[in-house]
Amino acid sequence: MSRRVLIAGLFHETHTFLDGRTTLDDFEMRAGDAIWSAENDGSPLAGALDVARTRAWDVIPAIDLRATPGPIVEDRVVERFWSQIVTALDREEPRGLDGVYLVLHGAMVSESLRDVEGEILEQLRARVGVDVPVCGVLDLHGNCTAKMAANSHAFVAYRQNPHADACAAARDGALLLDRLMRTGERPVTVWERPRLVWPPTGTGTAVDPMKTLEAMARQIEDVHEEIMAVNVFAGFSLPIRPTQA
Repeated sequence: MSRRVLIAGLFHETHTFLDGRTTLDDFEMRAGDAIWSAENDGSPLAGALDVARTRAWDVIPAIDLRATPGPIVEDRVVERFWSQIVTALDREEPRGLDGVYLVLHGAMVSESLRDVEGEILEQLRARVGVDVPVCGVLDLHGNCTAKMAANSHAFVAYRQNPHADACAAARDGALLLDRLMRTGERPVTVWERPRLVWPPTGTGTAVDPMKTLEAMARQIEDVHEEIMAVNVFAGFSLPIRPTQA
């Protein structure tokens, strides 16, 4: 039986030290069936759509918004994204969903929200319930939060920086969602944030410390079958402007 999956994306690496705003006009937007235009373009969304095709998902395409790194995002962007999600959910509510797949960054800040991804996942969880698996892909530079972990089942982060594997990581996240829908497994996301921040120059995965950390993560996945994915986030060190004294 075909599994019904809502697919959406909201992607921005926010740099709050920059003046100005990243507006809705700065985002490339695909709404509804236009999402399929991303097929085979090498993006994370393309990776998810590839699995959707091969696993014969019944896709409910909501919206994909993406912009290059820049200053704080205006609230209108988040509002547009969420309104499109609500429209899709309302339209499909009589039949329900089997899963949700999201393409997110993990370090997005809007005018009103410091944790855009966490707020979105919390609202989504309130709408779809605890049993519908919510999975997806995140950037290695995501500043992931406890709220993000509590309201999702299984995200897969990029393993490489530079991000040569973004499409592949998204595909892995989609395969994980497919597994959860088939088996009924519902994993718990465990979140831990060390009190450590590296500058952007320290987050490359070809050298330590990230090289060793990524290797350790893959070893854990190989040894412990019950652990579906281990994500190492280098974080983004410039997302929050310090409070002025």
